[in-house]
Amino acid sequence: LIYISDTGHHDIKVFDSEGKQVRTIGERGISKGQFDEPVGLRFGPDGNLYVCDTGNERIQIFRPNGGFKDMILVPGWNTDKVGMEPFIDFLPDGRIVISMSKKKMFRIYTPDGESAKNYSVQNGEPIGILVGPEGKIWMGDRTRNQIYRVTAP
Repeated sequence: LIYISDTGHHDIKVFDSEGKQVRTIGERGISKGQFDEPVGLRFGPDGNLYVCDTGNERIQIFRPNGGFKDMILVPGWNTDKVGMEPFIDFLPDGRIVISMSKKKMFRIYTPDGESAKNYSVQNGEPIGILVGPEGKIWMGDRTRNQIYRVTAP
């Protein structure tokens, strides 16, 4: 299955391998399972779908069947709505890495989402996040048109 965040319609579209839409997750709103500009998404090591719900300042977590499971609050994302597309990935130990472009940083959460630590990107705006198999964090920088490789702390 292919999962696509539809920011304009405030939902996640799910397609089969033939390109046929088989399901929609969420709708516009502020309640659990609803979105305000979903952007980055990724399946976690636990098999659940993690969605960057930018306008609601949270990461929403969905079970593989599309049912809502939990959320992690991300203060500051809403102020970044215009021109900021947050992305998400996972370190090999299960920690969650997210980009916060307009704040010029990325943030790493513990696997349970309970605590976070901020890391600044000097003079840059990280737009994409990808964790390589060796655990290095790769980030695109929208202001310098560069890609950075960072060792996870």
